[in-house]
Amino acid sequence: MSMQFQSPFQESQFDIFEWYPQFQSCLRYFIDHAQYSSPVQTVAACVNILLPFQKGNSPPVTPTRSGPGPSASASGTIPLGLPRAPVTLIPYIRRLVVTGFDSPAVLHGFFGDDWMQGIGPIHESERRNYLFAAKSDNWLKVKSQYDMADGQTVPFLRPLQKRHRGGDTRSRIKLERVAGHARLDAWTQSSSRCRRPTSQG
Repeated sequence: MSMQFQSPFQESQFDIFEWYPQFQSCLRYFIDHAQYSSPVQTVAACVNILLPFQKGNSPPVTPTRSGPGPSASASGTIPLGLPRAPVTLIPYIRRLVVTGFDSPAVLHGFFGDDWMQGIGPIHESERRNYLFAAKSDNWLKVKSQYDMADGQTVPFLRPLQKRHRGGDTRSRIKLERVAGHARLDAWTQSSSRCRRPTSQG
């Protein structure tokens, strides 16, 4: 039975059971393919964020449709191996947003063909978070909120990029109206050193 609730990501009704398989597809693509590609590694280096395979010897977890059976868990016979490191996509989405690398081409390169349905709602939410953070405080404090441990500081901040195709229309219109008053240029443009890839198509 389909269950719907008011999503924190968007205003329209949002079915988590339709969304979650698409999100898992994005996660699998990022872990199994994207992080090993040269374009993704280049962007990650530019925005100073480590990819999962760069974080030590523990292999990242790839989500699967099924896990060990309950009998294996009960008997303690789950195969042992290297410890698994869980992966969350939110830090990568956040870093792409604040550095202006959240174009459709880059999001597709990181998260695959299902990125719009899978991480699109999270992307919209993080754009709003960044917009209101930038409106509420100065450059240094906003930057500190997006810095990460292990030297993964944000190398630069860019104004919120113009909304691309896709996403909820009402949310997009409201976001663009508020963005017109954000005035992020004054404290961000001078920090940029990397050139953002242009969207093709």
